[in-house]
Amino acid sequence: MALFCLLLAVGAAYALRVFLVWDAHVLLLTNKRLVHVEQLGVWRRHVKELPIASIEQVSVERRGPGDAMFGTGVLRIRAHGNGSIAFAGVARPELLVSQIEKARPSSAPIVGGFQLKPM
Repeated sequence: MALFCLLLAVGAAYALRVFLVWDAHVLLLTNKRLVHVEQLGVWRRHVKELPIASIEQVSVERRGPGDAMFGTGVLRIRAHGNGSIAFAGVARPELLVSQIEKARPSSAPIVGGFQLKPM
């Protein structure tokens, strides 16, 4: 009976740890930056910020039938001098890509109040 209670307690502690790590894994998009909070353990957290203006490339990768069936994917973001962020399990990642693209400042120069775009 003691062995059963011990195994039950270890299983419950492991399940709680997995839930806490999963629950605290966040990708936050503001109008000025992208914040990636990664919970590495119960007591360890890694926070990475990327200014929206420094984002070079945003891409989506789908891995296997699970991503295709549930509409999830891996969001990869590369920035000037700040490295990159890969965020797995993003629901509807194309929507997030379009939001990031809208938030990014245009690379076309502004002259005399007009924005110049190549033809």
